[in-house]
Amino acid sequence: MLSQERYKVILDIIEEREAATVSELAVLVGTSESSIRRDLTALARDRRICRRACQ
Repeated sequence: MLSQERYKVILDIIEEREAATVSELAVLVGTSESSIRRDLTALARDRRICRRACQ
């Protein structure tokens, strides 16, 4: 799965659940936790998600 595809899946999961752990996302997306961390960093950098307590 390409990173852009993972981003969409991650965003869909977070929208549905409102929150998810790296471990949960890795299982649901079917990729490694390190890939999920990189994806979350990229999504946060692009302001598409807030990590932890975002205001």
